[in-house]
Amino acid sequence: MYIADVLKHIRYIKDIVGDDKIGIGSDFDGISEYITDLYDCSGYSELRKAVIEDFGEKFCQKLFFENMKKFNKFIWV
Repeated sequence: MYIADVLKHIRYIKDIVGDDKIGIGSDFDGISEYITDLYDCSGYSELRKAVIEDFGEKFCQKLFFENMKKFNKFIWV
């Protein structure tokens, strides 16, 4: 699995739930298969570049920050 595959998953989920309900975290514990380009969080810069190319800067900001911030605020309040 590669970043291109992750982008396919992002697009699929985005099409179902919309821009405001999808986010990316950095928890790699408990997974059985690693993404070749994302073995750990050091690959996030490449994922970010790919998301910007495919979806634009605004969605990238939501995916990596804004939506996760809303989620965490909802969970931890």
